Amino acid sequence: MWLLITFLVYPAKDNHGTHAQTHIQINNPSVEHTFGEQIIFRAEIPSSANIDQIQLVFTPEGFKNSIVIPVNISINNRLLARYQLKPQENILPFSTITYQYMVTLTTDDQAVSDLFSFQYDDNLHRWETLEGANLFKVHWYDGDLAFGRAILDAAMNTLDRFKKYLILPNPENLDIYVYASPSELQEILDLTEYPWIAGHAAPENNMVLVSITPGALQLLEIERQIPHEITHLRLYQYFGDRYDNIPTWLDEGIASLAEAFPNSDYKFILSGGYENETLISFKSLCESFPPTASEINLAYAQSDSFVRFIYNEYGSNGLQNLLDAYKQGYSCEKGPSEVFGINLRQLERLWYQDTFGEAQPLMANELLGWSILCIIVLITPTTAIILTARRK
Repeated sequence: MWLLITFLVYPAKDNHGTHAQTHIQINNPSVEHTFGEQIIFRAEIPSSANIDQIQLVFTPEGFKNSIVIPVNISINNRLLARYQLKPQENILPFSTITYQYMVTLTTDDQAVSDLFSFQYDDNLHRWETLEGANLFKVHWYDGDLAFGRAILDAAMNTLDRFKKYLILPNPENLDIYVYASPSELQEILDLTEYPWIAGHAAPENNMVLVSITPGALQLLEIERQIPHEITHLRLYQYFGDRYDNIPTWLDEGIASLAEAFPNSDYKFILSGGYENETLISFKSLCESFPPTASEINLAYAQSDSFVRFIYNEYGSNGLQNLLDAYKQGYSCEKGPSEVFGINLRQLERLWYQDTFGEAQPLMANELLGWSILCIIVLITPTTAIILTARRK
C-alpha cells in the first residue's frame, strides 16, 4: 500500500510571498539496505546550482508518519542519504517503502522529485522460492526442497479442504515466508514479549510470516500454521474495510477450524478452565484476546471450541450467515440474534451445556441482576401491606 506524502505540497509563490513548488529531476535512484540496521539512498541530480538543501522523505508501508533525513550533495552532484534504524522502529520485512526527494532552493522555493519505492527485504538470509498456480509463493532459508514443497502443498490443500466450512475468496500471489524459529520471528516483529506467537498475517502486504523448524515435527506445524494464517488473510479480503467488525473469537476460531489437525492441547486447556472456574466470557473476547500468557491459550481454546460448536449445531450455512451478519455491521452481541434468534450470551450458554454437560452458572453481573429482582419481589408485598395499614 503506497502512502502519499501529503505534507510536501506547498502553495505556488505569488506577489503575496508564498512559496512555489516545482518538480526536480532525480536520476539513477537506488537503495541499499541491511535488514534491521541501515538504509542507504543514492541518486544523481543534473545540477546543484541554487540549491540550499535537500531532504529525503520516506514512508514504510503501514506507518502513519513519514521519516525525514538530510541528503548530502557531492561536488559531482551525487546524492547520498544514510539512515540508521532504531530498535523501536518495527518496519515489516518484505514491505514496500516509498520515498521522495524534497529540495529547498536559495529562493526559499520548494521542488520535489517523483515518488520512488523499493522492497525492504530481509536480506540476512538466502531465501529459496517455490511458486504454485499463481496463488502462492513460498520462501524459506532453512530446510531442503521437500520442506518447501510441503509448505506449498499445505497452502494449496487448505483451499479445497476449507470449502466445507465457508466460502471465502482465494488469495492471489500470496507470499509465505518461513522463518526457522519462533524467537527469530518474534524479534523481527518486535513481539518478543509474546512467546506464544508463531505466525503473523499481513494482509495489507498480501503475505504471511510463519516460524517452522525443519525436523520431526515439521509436518504437524506446517498443517497447523499455514492454514491458520492463510485463513486470517482470506477473512480480511472477505470483510474488506469492515474487518475490524469481526469478533476476535470468531476470527481466531475460524482460523483454527482451518487447521488440518485440531490442537490436542485445547481439550485439556478447556477442562482446566472449567474445573478452575476461569473460563472467559465470549463478550470479553469480542474485540481482543487477553494479553497475559496464562489466559491467551484459554482464549484460543474457547474460540476453537465455540466455533466448532456453531458449525456442528447450525452447519456451514449457519456459520456463513453469522459471518455475513458481522460483515453487514451487526455488533458482536447482536450477530447471533440476527442469524439464530438468540443473543451471544444465550449462544454461549448452549455451548457450555453441550461442552461440559451442565447448565452454565450465572455470572457476577447476572447474579447481581437476579438479586435486585428478588429484593424487589420480596419488598413489593411488604410495601403493599404497610401502605394498606396506613390507609386504615
